[in-house]
Amino acid sequence: MAHTTEPALPFERRRSPDEDAARRANTAWLSRQRLIPDDAAMDRYLGWNLAELAARSYPDARGDDLTLGLDVLSLFFLFDDQFDSPLGADPGATARICRTLTGVLDADRAAADAAPMVHAFADLWQRSRRGMTADWQRRAADHWRSYFLSHVVEADNRRTGGPLTVDRYLELRRDTVGILPCVDLGERIQHYRMPERAYRAAEFSALLGLATELVGIANDVFSVGKEAALGDPHNLVLVLERADGLPRPDALAAAAGLAHRKAARFAALAADLPAVHRRLALDPAEQDAADRFVQSLRDWIAANEAWAARSARYQATSAPELTAIGARP
Repeated sequence: MAHTTEPALPFERRRSPDEDAARRANTAWLSRQRLIPDDAAMDRYLGWNLAELAARSYPDARGDDLTLGLDVLSLFFLFDDQFDSPLGADPGATARICRTLTGVLDADRAAADAAPMVHAFADLWQRSRRGMTADWQRRAADHWRSYFLSHVVEADNRRTGGPLTVDRYLELRRDTVGILPCVDLGERIQHYRMPERAYRAAEFSALLGLATELVGIANDVFSVGKEAALGDPHNLVLVLERADGLPRPDALAAAAGLAHRKAARFAALAADLPAVHRRLALDPAEQDAADRFVQSLRDWIAANEAWAARSARYQATSAPELTAIGARP
């Protein structure tokens, strides 16, 4: 996996045709939610080109569905990048912010005096859960909680400065990369329902875990310059440098090798799914939903790699300035 737009992992790249319409709707939503304060910040945000990521990650989504996908992605990235500031080394302040956001999942609304990002998340959660089963809503809420609270762990790591092992880092990265809520959202906006017993089966859980790790590794390869410049230890390439004493080119090669081994494992597991369908006694409609779930994982892996190779987000100074987390409306 190199810094190139050429394919490196063996997954087909697909793309929704409604990308431009979603981009226009998303900028309007961001303005309504007061997440980005001025034109200069909006220009920096648009340089991230998250509309491309949404169109590639959710290639079967159209219209308002794709817009919802992009709105969710915009919140993910805007939220995450605020921890590149001193806030990211303050576990107490980070925990207070994250508790406010997870409170939305219980109350299904934001308090009137909450910060703009909290109101934005409440809007997204209400839109996302509409029409979804109770099982899906519980699962998605758990994944959101894990995502938000993983930032507290990262803040504590930055504060203490203790070294991260590769295994510990990869475990944390499964939450911080944010793919689990995004895959949940794919069911909502691409209109399929993964059978819960299939979702809980070991084979599908393994595929989901591999997809999450592959997205995290790719992001780390492309963002290593940003994290290194910020002195942030949360990057697999930097962890490999420190843990194994590797120079940067060798650490990049080691991360790429790990990604290709995980991609091969993903392909092998996916090839055996017909037998899993039979074991779980999935009917034809359930088999189709399970196959679409696995395709959504392939789409995310391919989309992330294609987008990350070009996005301005991975420049060290690309984050828009926000007043969205702590300020009151």
